[in-house]
Amino acid sequence: MGKDMDPFRAKHSELNQKHLDALTDEGMVILKVHLVIEELLRDFCGAVVPNPKHLREARLTFKQTMLLARSLTDHDIDWIWAVLRNLNRMRNLMAHAVEPSEEEYSRCRNTIIQLVSEARPGGRPDSLKGALQYAYGWLGGMLSNLVTTKHLRPQVKS
Repeated sequence: MGKDMDPFRAKHSELNQKHLDALTDEGMVILKVHLVIEELLRDFCGAVVPNPKHLREARLTFKQTMLLARSLTDHDIDWIWAVLRNLNRMRNLMAHAVEPSEEEYSRCRNTIIQLVSEARPGGRPDSLKGALQYAYGWLGGMLSNLVTTKHLRPQVKS
């Protein structure tokens, strides 16, 4: 954990290093990135609502958590949310079908890489893993900034 890094960002940086860096199998990359992004979104939502206990009890799906997080930000940056929608679709294809549609899988994969290519200053990532790690890092940075600047911190009325 970096000395100058806020706890929110440090936690997710550590998760990236611990669970994603060494992965080479694309299927495992999709599953693990899906899980760490879901945790990132849940942590963000819990940090900016006045009473997060009720949010934890809600047992929201990935899609519901993603939409809640998007609604709690003032940054409506379409590419990142489109990446998350496609990641969720890929994960669902893998989780709910013995032989997922190769056409749908490829469409989602290519869409993610294209979206990140257009958003990333360095251009096209070298792999789906690279694209997803970039998206995870970018999203984590944006959400961390919102949490640490208390830009979205609810105001408690006395």
